[in-house]
Amino acid sequence: MNTVHLLDQHSPDIAGKIWQLARMAYQEEANLIGEDKFPPLNRSIKDIQRSCSHYFGICDGEELLAAIEVEGIEDDLLISSLIVIPSHFRSGLGSRLLHALLEHKPRSRFRVETSVRNEPAIKLYKKFGFTEISHRELSGGYKVITMSLGRATPC
Repeated sequence: MNTVHLLDQHSPDIAGKIWQLARMAYQEEANLIGEDKFPPLNRSIKDIQRSCSHYFGICDGEELLAAIEVEGIEDDLLISSLIVIPSHFRSGLGSRLLHALLEHKPRSRFRVETSVRNEPAIKLYKKFGFTEISHRELSGGYKVITMSLGRATPC
């Protein structure tokens, strides 16, 4: 089975693959939650290349099937995106990425935001022990839920 590995988003080829995957996955998510103007669809290849995030992915040969983007300091991490090629939705790729990330950083605190209407994502994060910590509304009425997993950040 394909393994999870670190992706170098600074490479134009890899950034392009991440962008293509994101376009497909986020268009499906936008359709699922009924959003016409879905903010993640505005990201460019250059935005991905300039990112200071870490990306991990699962490939099948040259095709990128799934990726997870993580940003933050060592013990307080934000999952910025978890994307899976639509033809492989609910196939376990998202779970494999989350499992690998949590094993790689077992003492870290993780946060993630997703649409309150993205039930499959919320269900996935809850399966891994994430709990709801807040709800908020972004510009344009887009409502998100913030979820957390791991030790609390010291004050």
